Amino acid sequence: MVNRSETRLMRLLHTAAMALAAVAGCCALAALIAGSPLQFGIALALCGAGWIAVDFIDRTPDRAPRRCPVPAVRVVYIGGREQFSA
Repeated sequence: MVNRSETRLMRLLHTAAMALAAVAGCCALAALIAGSPLQFGIALALCGAGWIAVDFIDRTPDRAPRRCPVPAVRVVYIGGREQFSA
């Protein structure tokens, strides 16, 4: 289970990565219109990195180990046969 400090940290990282992606996207658009190809490439790379970070942070709580319940199965021997019941 994720505790409160981890949740707060994840929320902060998610917000920072979203802000990075948004600002870098705006800079990339401005560089596309009036900048050099190098500026556009760097801004686009930062936007992509922020987007990937946001996606990774969104999926991180889903990777926590979960315990799956083990179904109880009974085996009853009747004569020479086995009968299974769930």
